Amino acid sequence: MKIAATKNGQRGLPGRGGLPCANGARTGRNMMCTAAGHVPPQRVRGVLGVAAPRPATAIASPPKPAPAAPQRNCISDPGNAPAPPAACAQAATVVQPHQVLRALICHEQLNRTLSPWASGEATVSSANRVNTAGGVNGAPERTVDRAMVTLTGSAACKAAAAGVGQSCVLADGRPAVQVLAAVKTVTATLTPTEAHLLKTNPATASLALLPSVKLLGQELEAFTKTMKRATDVHGAHLAQRCFLRLYGWELVCTGGPDTYALRSYWQWQQHGSLREYLIRCLEHPDIRMGRAMFIAALQQVLQLLRTLSRAGIVLGDLKLDNMLVDAHGHVTLSDVDGCFYFITELHGLAMGLQTLAHIDRPDLQGVWWQLEAIGARWV
Repeated sequence: MKIAATKNGQRGLPGRGGLPCANGARTGRNMMCTAAGHVPPQRVRGVLGVAAPRPATAIASPPKPAPAAPQRNCISDPGNAPAPPAACAQAATVVQPHQVLRALICHEQLNRTLSPWASGEATVSSANRVNTAGGVNGAPERTVDRAMVTLTGSAACKAAAAGVGQSCVLADGRPAVQVLAAVKTVTATLTPTEAHLLKTNPATASLALLPSVKLLGQELEAFTKTMKRATDVHGAHLAQRCFLRLYGWELVCTGGPDTYALRSYWQWQQHGSLREYLIRCLEHPDIRMGRAMFIAALQQVLQLLRTLSRAGIVLGDLKLDNMLVDAHGHVTLSDVDGCFYFITELHGLAMGLQTLAHIDRPDLQGVWWQLEAIGARWV
């Protein structure tokens, strides 16, 4: 076998990386030579045939990191979106009944005419309780508060576009709108059967199977129907003068996992109910002024009844406490729950019919004249 010379003049095996030992013996690839009292360092073949020293103590190489999961494009491939964390999945499960109930109220009761505010867009501060009713024998509890409401997000944009409230900037820099409103809250607790249906199979839930939820939006449902009927007959401007202005509504979870409260935010009327307003008119220091305000308020009530009657709307719960008076003495209807809807007067005259809404009703014009005569005598 032919011997090849190395760089230092020693002889080695060609192509085998052999190195000479101290005693002149040649070493092969897997052989090691030692001199007396000397152990040469182990060598291995390096890059491009250059020998590299191997450390005496073997050091374990660090573990290779696990390959990263491929990034998935949720927009182009929504079916391959990564699964949310356990905490997010649990939170989604908790808020799912709340979202289902909001959708049911908006779609089935309100026919999508009044979309709810997003969660957290309305913050109530300095609230004063005005009235409390219900809450007995399973009936929903109804409360009315006079409160200052701070609106943010889309609710603030809608209020600013409608010219409602006063614009401001919060401490964190967000734009907001503050408005003085009457906050009506209806609270109800689902029965065990309703709660089980909502949690196990929310896709088949409906207001027909959830009577407790239907009671929450009963007042809003009556308001939307009555407002639509008056708007179809008289137009939006005249219809808005008959009813309170509704700013918005939201559904919140209170008091437990199966207890929900529907909050609606209405225009605040400074003089309160018509009954309280008439009493203050009679107690006015200026007798003539008080009597004039008294007669003007009753005439507005007659005008309101005439407008609703021409639209085929019959008030089933008409009383002084269900009508409110604003700062300018204008009377509006606040509670339309229990209204009945008949064919309009114009359609009835066209078809030669007379409906129950127009039979044996009082002569409103005659009552108007009587009020004018009483007012003239008082003056």
